[in-house]
Amino acid sequence: MTLVNWNQAHLDLEINNLVKSFWGDAGPVNNEKGWNPRVDVTQLEDRYEIHAEVPGLIREEINVTLKDGTLTIQGEKKRSSEAKVDQVLRTERFYGKFCRSFNVDDRVESERISATYKDGVLVVALPKTEEVKPKAIEVNVS
Repeated sequence: MTLVNWNQAHLDLEINNLVKSFWGDAGPVNNEKGWNPRVDVTQLEDRYEIHAEVPGLIREEINVTLKDGTLTIQGEKKRSSEAKVDQVLRTERFYGKFCRSFNVDDRVESERISATYKDGVLVVALPKTEEVKPKAIEVNVS
């Protein structure tokens, strides 16, 4: 039996590279200009789904657009007006503008894309085009 050390950072890097190869580069996380919400991209039989964590926002602060085959999720998380900068002793939450983009090309039916937002999670459903959906092929016996 061989013991293998668990390396979560390596696994995260591999998963990010896999997602990047299919959906395109999401850009840097937590840079000076803003932050990027964590996302899960799921493939179902008839659609792709993007689940983005954007807690603390209201629906009007989130924009989802599709242009030239690129789906973009963007918005801005603002500090509450009650918190004065000189009163904050520790800040671990992210604030500012965010933008995530995904290359969907012609794999989705753009007119049927939908988005829902509940409990701080944005779910964007991207129905697959007929060419992308798996098709059963009948095998004939001769």
